[in-house]
Amino acid sequence: EWVKYVYGVFPEHGFKGDELYPYIYSDGFEAKLNSGCPDSTESFCSLNKTYNHHAPSKQNLLCNSQSSIQTLLRSQNLKQSLTPKSTSSEGILRPKNHLKDSSFSYVVGKTSSFSILLDRSSIMGRNHRWTNIKRAFYRLFQLLPAGTRLSIISFGSEAVLDLHPTVLSDSNREGLHGRIPRKVLENEDSGCVPCALNLSLRSHQNYLGETRPGNIILVSGSLHSSQESYLRDINKVIMEAPIRVFPVIYPAAAFGDPNIVKYSKYGKQSAFLLSETLMDIFREAEGVPIQKVYENKHSGDLEVSGTFTLETELRHKMSVTLSIEDEERVELFEITNPSGEKHLFSKFEDGMVIFNVPKKAEAGIWTYHAKLYPDANDETNAMSVDVVSQARIEEPIILEAFASPTQAEVDPYDISEPVIIYARLTKGPLRPVLNAYVIGRIHRPKGAQPIEIILRDNGLGYPDITKNDGIYSAYFTEFAEGPGFYGIEVSASHNEGLARTPKSLKLHTEDPLASDPLIT
Repeated sequence: EWVKYVYGVFPEHGFKGDELYPYIYSDGFEAKLNSGCPDSTESFCSLNKTYNHHAPSKQNLLCNSQSSIQTLLRSQNLKQSLTPKSTSSEGILRPKNHLKDSSFSYVVGKTSSFSILLDRSSIMGRNHRWTNIKRAFYRLFQLLPAGTRLSIISFGSEAVLDLHPTVLSDSNREGLHGRIPRKVLENEDSGCVPCALNLSLRSHQNYLGETRPGNIILVSGSLHSSQESYLRDINKVIMEAPIRVFPVIYPAAAFGDPNIVKYSKYGKQSAFLLSETLMDIFREAEGVPIQKVYENKHSGDLEVSGTFTLETELRHKMSVTLSIEDEERVELFEITNPSGEKHLFSKFEDGMVIFNVPKKAEAGIWTYHAKLYPDANDETNAMSVDVVSQARIEEPIILEAFASPTQAEVDPYDISEPVIIYARLTKGPLRPVLNAYVIGRIHRPKGAQPIEIILRDNGLGYPDITKNDGIYSAYFTEFAEGPGFYGIEVSASHNEGLARTPKSLKLHTEDPLASDPLIT
């Protein structure tokens, strides 16, 4: 298995019940065993045996009909040689150098560090953007663990350190959020991104002048062309520092400068939905298994209610949030746990009404009830309710989204590199979830309507190449007119009870679909 993952080789044989890599295939009127070496029981066909380059194995189809050994020998970092006169049936690869004694290094964990960089130019005051930014970061600050070192920098034509690096605690959490400036700079049209990055780098230095590891969250909506050369110089310094930069281009319709967008490769995040992006950044940076377990948008009625289910795996630090333009319109907001106990004492904060359950919440069906005061100036009565919770067990359900090609800019007309949307669905870091119903929602620029596509894990090669590995995929071809940012949002359900997880991680079983039920 190590060789497969390190050098990118695949099984040289077929599988029972697999339509793409069958166990038996037909060659004319003859049925043949799908194997590189039919008379061998080894995992890979050795060099002194005749390899079947025509068998429809995964190795042949994905590696241009080259055997695993041939693929290994092409690797640039494999330093070995074959013994010229070897007659060993295994075809052993012999290293040139003798093995050295193993050595182990222990790394002591350090406190997490976040530096928040906020573009405060006038463009961020349009369409309630600054209000949305403050709300989104309020929720992020609630998620950050106690002990995190936090600093806040806002910038217009100059960068200002609003909060010096401070250790976050449960007692100062809300006070630190109050250090975010309340208003934008109305007279400044663009933000100096390089100024903010430079100031942030200095705040990450210790007393010896060394840069400490940390994370930078950069929220920007503008960049003046005169700053590009300065930004390129800063980029060179950041790429050599132990720091990850998570760029958030906000609003998403703004086409970001390539020097900023390139950070998304290092931070593994790009920008679209602000609150979702910040939660993804926290999950990526801290490795915390946090999930949004429910979301519903209401409009039209002054009084609404709903239910959501909290799973046993996801009931740590649950937070229920009602979001509305003006929180003073909320007359009542209450939630009821599965035992019938009501929670009445919520917190009102800048357009949000929040219930936090600091310990383990009760698993089961919860209900919520909200009531608004009438307002003649706003008859839409728009509000949303969402629930976020964390897993405290070793194996939470984890859903990740990514795309191929991986570069920030994609040519939709290049058929040699089609765009593929992926979703990895696992229980814990390893166990794949099988037979789930996975939907990808693609947000497109220029006001184009979002597109929904079904992602499949069927191994039929269009485009999924491996069945039941927990990686669901689909092609995306419906591009909008003109350039812009695309956002990927994926969701997964238990597929009416059909979703399963494997009983073990063995790759070859008599019944590849033998599995345990996925509790939903």
